[in-house]
Amino acid sequence: MPAAYLARESTKHRQQQYTHLQTSLDLKAINPYIASLPEEEQHKIKSEIAQRIFAPKDFQSISNESYPINSQEVIMALISKFGNDKDK
Repeated sequence: MPAAYLARESTKHRQQQYTHLQTSLDLKAINPYIASLPEEEQHKIKSEIAQRIFAPKDFQSISNESYPINSQEVIMALISKFGNDKDK
């Protein structure tokens, strides 16, 4: 049971790390990417990017627990535990 929960949490953290890494790479690449544009256009693009990255996020749609424990997993774990205890 704890293994399933930990696996889900690990997956969630890996996805978050990938998202943060991608954002970091995008930020490092923006200056060379827009270098050939007029300075005014560069500032406009940077402003738009900053608004998307640093704007307040809406966390209302995210549940308190993104990966709830499956009731079937709980029942199977209990059956397994009590089944193994009877054999002893």
